Amino acid sequence: MTLITGVYRLHLHEILYHLVRVRNPWGDSNEWKGSWSDQDTKWKQIDDETRHKIGLQNKADGEFWMDFFTDFVKEFEEVSICTMG
Repeated sequence: MTLITGVYRLHLHEILYHLVRVRNPWGDSNEWKGSWSDQDTKWKQIDDETRHKIGLQNKADGEFWMDFFTDFVKEFEEVSICTMG
């Protein structure tokens, strides 16, 4: 089960992106390599305050960002919602 650990709306060059932070189910270093991945050059266009606010970490920890509408919905077929309590 893949975990969504965060969501964020971000404007870049007058485009609104809907990003989701995903953690792979194995918790290892396997990560998304496409748009908005840790190494994507788009992050260099985002100010430090925003990167800090959303908790961007450029490390192989199994957690990564994806664009919801262009990538997440293509890569994942099912989403389950649960609460921890």
